[in-house]
Amino acid sequence: MSWVRIRNFVSELEKSRYGKTVINSSEHILTLLYIFLQMHQVKLNERLLWYWYDNVQPLLGSNYKQHRRSLCQFMEYMKNGVIITSVIGDPNAISSIDVMPDWIVTPLKSYLELLKREGWQKNMAVTPKKCITQGLMNGVYNLLG
Repeated sequence: MSWVRIRNFVSELEKSRYGKTVINSSEHILTLLYIFLQMHQVKLNERLLWYWYDNVQPLLGSNYKQHRRSLCQFMEYMKNGVIITSVIGDPNAISSIDVMPDWIVTPLKSYLELLKREGWQKNMAVTPKKCITQGLMNGVYNLLG
């Protein structure tokens, strides 16, 4: 990981019209990571990244989720060279549909497949909130992704 790569990532965030807070927090966490890697003369890999993050996370205050998302986006950027806006930022995230009972999963997946065939997008699938509980809506959102 080089400083130039970080600057390019931040520049891509700016081109993608991310807000100042996101850009500043991304730059901040990546600067800390860069200093850590340089100080210990190690190369970046995903395992090391999340080990480091788990250790610094208590020091990040209330913005830790934004920092985590920035790190996820940066790792995707390192792999693909593009900003991926759909990254949620939690490498250990579990889809809510994975914890639902089987009796609801089958009909829910069938319903979601119907929505996909009808051309519904993620934001449209969460519209009928009064019909499905909040936990199911999280499953809808994750499945359409």
